[in-house]
Amino acid sequence: MRTIPVSGRRGAFVCGDATFHSGTFSIHSPQDMKDVMTQIHGSTQRDDIVPILDVDSFDRRYLNTDLIKELRLRGRRLWLISYVRSVDDIIDTMCGAFDRLCVPYHSIDDPDVLIEAHELTECVIPTIFVKEGKDAITGDPVDPILGSFRRMGYNEYALFDVDGCELTYCGPMTDLTIVS
Repeated sequence: MRTIPVSGRRGAFVCGDATFHSGTFSIHSPQDMKDVMTQIHGSTQRDDIVPILDVDSFDRRYLNTDLIKELRLRGRRLWLISYVRSVDDIIDTMCGAFDRLCVPYHSIDDPDVLIEAHELTECVIPTIFVKEGKDAITGDPVDPILGSFRRMGYNEYALFDVDGCELTYCGPMTDLTIVS
């Protein structure tokens, strides 16, 4: 799934191409977010999934609540990829217009966060940032991390390719229409 990188604060959000370096993202060729969302709305169907990458949350290492409050795309299923440290962050995202929250494994304070999240809501998708098939942060293979997701009770996960800004959903749901 092609992901839409978003950066900014209330009233001044931009979208653009993102590059990943040392755990953070930067946006190139920024465009006004409202213009981009209008284009996406016109080029997608009702109930399509539109993944959103919260660029600023990775730079600041905390959840960008302004984006959660502000971003809406009527008739589309928004998935948020954001820096999440705690269960409180997960609860904060439930106040927004996002159907699913992709929680990067490297951002959480403790693996227990994913266990608690799984008990709290079905909206969380544990996510691994990958580069050339390996964990983009550590360079390690992803199989041990996937095993830990299964032990936590998850039967779905996502891989986020940091080079292509692509989200790959791996799970039991087969009725998903993916925006590419």
